[in-house]
Amino acid sequence: MSVPIRDGAGSRGLHHFTGLARSAAEALERVVAAYAVAAEEAELRSLVTARTYSLWSTAGYRPGWEPLWAEATVSEWHSDHH
Repeated sequence: MSVPIRDGAGSRGLHHFTGLARSAAEALERVVAAYAVAAEEAELRSLVTARTYSLWSTAGYRPGWEPLWAEATVSEWHSDHH
């Protein structure tokens, strides 16, 4: 899932999440939950480099950047190695 992000100064970026889901709605639900866990841990001043929640991965959490959930896109990914 690709989720546009922006900071308070108006800069924009794109955050990518990977994981398993049966539908786009389930993917979004799991990504929002994984992001919430990363945000909570960052607030607790934990080192967040990569975290897995419900088989979804977050890496590179950026405090001060807000995800634009309504603009998120989902695509199915297939590994060439399997």
